[in-house]
Amino acid sequence: MKVTPLTLLMLEVNHLIDTGKYTDISIADVHSAIEQKRLLKFLKEKAGDDIDLSIYFKSDVYGDFEAYYEEKMNIIYGACAGQERRKWGV
Repeated sequence: MKVTPLTLLMLEVNHLIDTGKYTDISIADVHSAIEQKRLLKFLKEKAGDDIDLSIYFKSDVYGDFEAYYEEKMNIIYGACAGQERRKWGV
């Protein structure tokens, strides 16, 4: 199996969910972070040391992964916002 930056990011997010410590984060909070193109920073601010996103902010590792990810999330958000239950089961 090839581990990609997106795979690693999903593992980090799954870890946060599994802790049960972040149930106060609303879909509206996530929408706002996506609209501002700062979802990774939002996650880091909320989770602190419970999440390690340092590899994504180092341009020598994955290029400008942060800009790439934020742009792609914004595109997905534009297509799915308000339909989370139907599209993602959330």
